[in-house]
Amino acid sequence: MKCTKNILLSSYLEILSSAKCALSRTDNNKNNEIVGDEAAYLIKLREAISPTPSTWFNVTNMCHWSHVICTTTVAGTRSAEEINLNSMSLKGTLPSGLNNTFPHLKRLILYNNSLNGPLPSLAGLSSLRKVVLSDNNFTSIPHGCFQDLDSLEFLSLDRNTNLTPWTFPTYLTASSALYTLHLATTNLIGSLPDIFDSFPNLRSLNLNGNSLTGKLPRSIAKPNLALLFLEDQEYGGFSGTIEFLSSMTQLAIVNLERNSFEGPIPDLSNCMELHYLLLGGNKLTGEVPPSLMDLSMLWQVSLDNNWLQGPIPLFNSSTIKTNLSVEGNGFCLDHPDPCNHTVTTLLQVAKAFGYPLLLPRTWRGNTPCKGWNFITCDIQGNIRTVNLTNLNLTGAISPAFANLTDLRELYLGGNNLTESIPESLTTLSQLKILDVSNNNLSGIIPLFSPNMELNTAHNAFLVRHSSPTNQAIPAASRTALLWIKLGTLYPHTPN
Repeated sequence: MKCTKNILLSSYLEILSSAKCALSRTDNNKNNEIVGDEAAYLIKLREAISPTPSTWFNVTNMCHWSHVICTTTVAGTRSAEEINLNSMSLKGTLPSGLNNTFPHLKRLILYNNSLNGPLPSLAGLSSLRKVVLSDNNFTSIPHGCFQDLDSLEFLSLDRNTNLTPWTFPTYLTASSALYTLHLATTNLIGSLPDIFDSFPNLRSLNLNGNSLTGKLPRSIAKPNLALLFLEDQEYGGFSGTIEFLSSMTQLAIVNLERNSFEGPIPDLSNCMELHYLLLGGNKLTGEVPPSLMDLSMLWQVSLDNNWLQGPIPLFNSSTIKTNLSVEGNGFCLDHPDPCNHTVTTLLQVAKAFGYPLLLPRTWRGNTPCKGWNFITCDIQGNIRTVNLTNLNLTGAISPAFANLTDLRELYLGGNNLTESIPESLTTLSQLKILDVSNNNLSGIIPLFSPNMELNTAHNAFLVRHSSPTNQAIPAASRTALLWIKLGTLYPHTPN
């Protein structure tokens, strides 16, 4: 009897031990699976999209689902680190609540599908590093969608053409680690905020194909930015000058085509890494700087359909490997030879005014006496009159006017010109009329021939030469003259 009891006790202990082992295995399996809210969301996602990967139905452990990568948390549980469903022809709408579900998600990659509906908010996913949602059919982006993404490095929404118009997400400033930001063709509207100083690591910015307007913010001129795509903006696009490019020393590709940028092409001699410079379809004026033709890394240059003037640029044929496009400009010749001397002079005049757009609209070709506005010539083809009155010109009066040796009348009144009247104008022996009235000129008026009619009215800071006749000088002019003398005597005196 005692032996029988021992056998029964032994069997009971074995059964109990087996049960504990089974329970232990069950607990270990649970520790290797996604559970709770994350599991619930993945089930909702499985039901919301199609065609769904087959393993999402016949594999119980979600960490073994294809396109889902898990990580082990500090607490020893399993959590989704990556959801990658790119290029699977998926349709459907992403369930809301994603940002409240995956605290350890680092990569969300869903590009090249047909997903639609609103984009679920990602706000607060502090572990998220890479988000690629491009080439889908999302219809809206909730406000604050990308807020508090402290670890975000890569964000691409390119070519979601059905999005409701939205403005640039200023709340991205928390993502200081961002190095790639691609929002091309996503119906962005309005102007760009001046927040790019918040992205010290930004290397690639693509905003093409939107409806962005206005001048670019100062902070976009980041020295470490290598790729800049701003082309094809609707409604005129970006405006202002492109001087900001000169300080972006690591640029490799720049595409600013089909916007409304104005003014001259800046000196890009410090942009030694530049391979592609695409500036076609803007309102750029002036001459192509020789420094651009010295950049040894250039492969492609597009300058077509602007208002550029001067000699057609001659690039080194061994440098430009693919395409040089310059059609639709106002170059003086169709081959890279120097312009006519008179054309060169008038371009120096335009340069002092900042190459305003109204001049190259007709100042095209190599013969100023044929169709150039504001220019009057005699029958021999000599320039006799230049009339630039009331054109809202800014800048200065160029000393190059002195090279127009046959000039008889020069009208510059009613503009916003500054600086002084060039002394070189006194050498124009045939000049009969000089009108610089109603500007903001300063300095001492040069001594012109007494036979010339000079109008300097309404330039408060112009002063006359002192003369033996002790000619009366207006009070404002006396003050200006005093400051000029003080500046001469004490050039380094602080304000």
